[in-house]
Amino acid sequence: MTVGSRLISESIRDLSPRIKKYFESTGYLLNELKCTVNATEIEEYKVFTPEQKFAQMAKEFPVLKDFASRFNLDING
Repeated sequence: MTVGSRLISESIRDLSPRIKKYFESTGYLLNELKCTVNATEIEEYKVFTPEQKFAQMAKEFPVLKDFASRFNLDING
């Protein structure tokens, strides 16, 4: 997992045992789950515009472009 800021990498690392415990309480055994935080490539937190966020989501879900077009949505936050 790559996090966007070194400031929160420790927090995410600390969540790993809690995540395992939660899922084990619901019947899932996650003994083999390994959570790795890689924040060495990320230097600073970046803020994305609504347009950039939408473009990234539309790459994963192309139907979003059609949805925005059909309903004449303005993605300018």
